Amino acid sequence: TQQKQVIYSSKGQDWLLVHALSPDQNTIALGFEAGQNDYRIDLINLTTNQVSTLATIDDGLSGLSWHPNGQHLLLSKRHQLLTVSLAGEINHIAFNNFKIVRDAQYNKLGDEILLEQVAVDVDIIAAKRDALNTFETLVNTSSVDFLPVYSPTGDKFVFESHRFGQKQLFLYFNNQQTLLFDNPNNHELFGVVWNKQGDKIFTASKDTVFRIDINTRNVETIVNPHHSFYLRDVFSDNTQLLVSYRDNSGTTH
Repeated sequence: TQQKQVIYSSKGQDWLLVHALSPDQNTIALGFEAGQNDYRIDLINLTTNQVSTLATIDDGLSGLSWHPNGQHLLLSKRHQLLTVSLAGEINHIAFNNFKIVRDAQYNKLGDEILLEQVAVDVDIIAAKRDALNTFETLVNTSSVDFLPVYSPTGDKFVFESHRFGQKQLFLYFNNQQTLLFDNPNNHELFGVVWNKQGDKIFTASKDTVFRIDINTRNVETIVNPHHSFYLRDVFSDNTQLLVSYRDNSGTTH
């Protein structure tokens, strides 16, 4: 009819990422980025216009679709596939995968899943101030190597690498890269900062701060009772961390 109608308007800091119409065309599932590392799945009943929250997840949302029977949803989440029942129960679909997953969907029978797998290669290069158009490749692997953060002395840096599906931290020093933090639980990491002496680094997951000794590789864990924040700097003579944080209203502090 070439007419359009607003079915739903985002509120607050909600950012609509994906949506999917149910097989019976009575419900729309909406996937939002709803905060810092916070993703929410809502359902809209097209008969009553009522909106209800089905589930919340963290660490990204890159696809949303329905099973043909309309009884659960399929979520694409970075390196994982999740199912969410209409009761909000979340389950993982296990498969051997080190690539980024996008837009997974069932076939018409619901017995196979078609998905997009993306291989991303990011390297770390450097240029000197007096030769800004001449680049030297420092770290070059087939995975994502990023976020190089130099030490206070400037002779080494720590960087994050997503090798074999793991989010790990490596140290680059004397043209060599060595594993610094293996991140055994594969936490999403939010920034890296050095202490002023250059012998320790800090990184953070959604609920833990990790203090890592550069020389001994000793990892100390500190529980973070707040929501996810991003590390910016070590502050006030190594006794505090400077962070950025987005609250429930969408305001960044």
